[in-house]
Amino acid sequence: MRNVTRKLIVLVAVLPVATGAWWATRVGDDTSAPHALWRNGVIVHVRGCDDASDEATLLTCAGLYCAKSVTEMLTNAQQAELSVTVRKRDGGAIHIAGSIGQYLNARTLPTGFECNMQHYRHAVPEVFVADKR
Repeated sequence: MRNVTRKLIVLVAVLPVATGAWWATRVGDDTSAPHALWRNGVIVHVRGCDDASDEATLLTCAGLYCAKSVTEMLTNAQQAELSVTVRKRDGGAIHIAGSIGQYLNARTLPTGFECNMQHYRHAVPEVFVADKR
């Protein structure tokens, strides 16, 4: 009986450590790469953009912040699929453009977006292009 109790105590002590080690290997270092957290079709948070030092990271982050602003404006965000197609920098301005694939086929739904930004975190979608069918 004492032997079973000791094994149970060791198991209870080791299990949280083993679970934490497993979780740490699962998460890895990829959390530092720019990525978005989604909820119900809307981007609720952009992570990995605190230090956008190189050009590729800056443009990726700008695309994420632009997409975040777009998803916040959509009335049917769960029915839309965004894709950023253009990320470029012209002097100090950043230009982001993309398409919006809608699962619902209505003439009034937007099919594209553009953001012209001075800073990669301050995105205001300026143009929604309606489908001309």
